[in-house]
Amino acid sequence: MEQNYGEFIVKILETLQKNGFPDNQVTLPLEKMYEIAYQRGLNFNKVLEFLKEREGIEHQKTDEKILFFKAPQAQPENFDLNQFDMSKMDEMMKQAEGMGGAMGNLFAQAKGILDKMSPDQVQNMMKMLENMPSEQKEELMRKAQDFTKTPQ
Repeated sequence: MEQNYGEFIVKILETLQKNGFPDNQVTLPLEKMYEIAYQRGLNFNKVLEFLKEREGIEHQKTDEKILFFKAPQAQPENFDLNQFDMSKMDEMMKQAEGMGGAMGNLFAQAKGILDKMSPDQVQNMMKMLENMPSEQKEELMRKAQDFTKTPQ
């Protein structure tokens, strides 16, 4: 991209960062952004494409504002939350109860909580799991799979 584009993009990135990006979504005045780009002889849509492709910054336009937010990171291809078989939860809990001690108590408490949850609450919990960072999901899956393995 030309020098003018680079300067404009840097200015946008600085403005976003000053307003809490990437931890927060940031809105800027849409018409003003187009005007500034036009005054500099730039195409604002090309700037938005660059931000998306190179910086992973998504946007959404309304009549008056443009909302910038970080593009969600794709989950690793080999990870599938559906691999976790919820039907094995009872079996896992029984195995854990047999452990005794603090670990057995922990799983007994978890089973009691799960038994009292409504289907909506279980669904919300699953959504929470889906929104976890991939590293946490993978660790959770490893731990769950370790519990379901039978000793040989």
